[in-house]
Amino acid sequence: MSSKIITSLSNILGIIIDAILSISSSKNKNTEGMGVNQEIDSILQSLKEQPPAIHDLKIKISGIDIYEILNDGTRKIIPRNKGIILKPLSWGNIMAKIIVYPNNTIHIDLGCTFQPYPYSYGGAIQLRKSLEEICQYLLDQSKNKTQLPPVGMWIITQYHFGKDGNESLSGLSFEHTWEEVEGGLKRFYSKHMPDGRIIPRLEQIRTPQRTLDEEIELMTLPLILDL
Repeated sequence: MSSKIITSLSNILGIIIDAILSISSSKNKNTEGMGVNQEIDSILQSLKEQPPAIHDLKIKISGIDIYEILNDGTRKIIPRNKGIILKPLSWGNIMAKIIVYPNNTIHIDLGCTFQPYPYSYGGAIQLRKSLEEICQYLLDQSKNKTQLPPVGMWIITQYHFGKDGNESLSGLSFEHTWEEVEGGLKRFYSKHMPDGRIIPRLEQIRTPQRTLDEEIELMTLPLILDL
């Protein structure tokens, strides 16, 4: 296992604190209503104790004979690239948007910003179950005329890795983003939840290019990533 995978975010909290606290003295502020520095410091310190999770995953399946099966004239097709848009699949606060392309590649956007998967053993089980449901949905759409690779071989191309705070911000609203050469795009912002709460969220956009089985191996190792 790559040490870079395990330690890439080990010092991110200190970097975030320094970056955000410096905003108040910058002439080019891009945050709003953040309040005093002490409050931001307190929010970041509380986030440090929260468990990590992932949301808004992008997944790719390649090399399957399914496009011609689904292209029966009853489904919506994107004019620009001829992709077939399937009816979204949803459960709870999770929605899967699926597009099948002429090169027999399937792209899945697994939207779960309000219900992230914990980056843990339990979250790994939940994620695999979600993908198995998507797999069954695809088989049903093709009337079982195609064979799909096991979900463990599906490629995760992107997700948002981060931590959510437990406390409500009581109307406090802010957003700060920055990009690092090695770490990629990072965001620290206030997230509006469906129940009306506003919580702090710290996240990084990652492009793992790993199979589900490879990602699950990482998810089931305790404390391998410390945001």
